[in-house]
Amino acid sequence: MQPASAGTESVWLHVSATASVPLICQRCLGKVDLALNIDQDFRFVADEATALAEDDESDEDLLVLSRDFDVLALIEDELLMAMPIVPMHETCESEHAPTSDASAADVLEEKPHPFAALRGLKIRKN
Repeated sequence: MQPASAGTESVWLHVSATASVPLICQRCLGKVDLALNIDQDFRFVADEATALAEDDESDEDLLVLSRDFDVLALIEDELLMAMPIVPMHETCESEHAPTSDASAADVLEEKPHPFAALRGLKIRKN
């Protein structure tokens, strides 16, 4: 309980969780263990209408207070939202992964054009 405006108190929940999730690196396709951390405050309100009315003005996340509130589902949702869209290693060690010091232009310059040999085979029309 924390003091709110007009001398009333409001119910708050502080969620702090850490998890390690094994995923596939999208750069090298190897296993990457991502550490997820959440540290979030939630303020409970009486109903959905109050939550919608106060949502734009409040810095914290608002939840509707109910007897069947599922804390584990809330933690799971927060951890899912903390996951990156594209999981990757900081630096990939696979031979197939692009290196950080080679830009895309450098890679294209090193690779010969597939039709470069045909340049010398032009047929002349008489």
